[in-house]
Amino acid sequence: MALDEIETSRGETSRAKLMKASQEILASEGFKGMSTRAVAERAGVALSLVHHHFGGKRGLLIAALDEDLARVGRYQRLLEQATTLSEAWRILIDESRRDMASGTIRAEWETFIVGLGDPELSDRWQKVTAAWRELYTSVLERLLPALDRESPLPPSALAAILVDFFLGAEAELLAAAASGSEAAPEELDLIDRIGQLIAQFEAGEAR
Repeated sequence: MALDEIETSRGETSRAKLMKASQEILASEGFKGMSTRAVAERAGVALSLVHHHFGGKRGLLIAALDEDLARVGRYQRLLEQATTLSEAWRILIDESRRDMASGTIRAEWETFIVGLGDPELSDRWQKVTAAWRELYTSVLERLLPALDRESPLPPSALAAILVDFFLGAEAELLAAAASGSEAAPEELDLIDRIGQLIAQFEAGEAR
């Protein structure tokens, strides 16, 4: 391997380590605990590499939002395998629960919160939510016709409602975790109930 290829590989490795470290800190300690020094120490690399790859703390947040877009892509690949709406819902809920348990969703929310005071971060946040709407719209356009009944709303409107629903549910669950309390039972019951309703519609049982 040529010297320049080795250096490129090392650079990509150190960047990936820094991204992983920043996500872990956001998930466990929040934005307040994410200093460039803390990220470098957790990644096991020199502090100068944070500035080399990202320019500083803000650059890490921008990269984190780009990772959120990659998460949308991961869900898209999984949802493409679904052949029914109920199957798509199960995939969506299962993956969301994994991401909540791993801290991925908290890390995402930490970047969202900071982005409220930063125009560029806010713009990237809006791109992430737009990507979720586009994904849900495409899934609904593909699977809704199989219900053999007219939807009361177009797929794009239903997708927007879904995005808002998940943002609200995530906020409730994160707030419960932060306060040390359990998630509200009605929140979890609603998620399960929606899945049941979708299955009933597919079976032609819902009225």
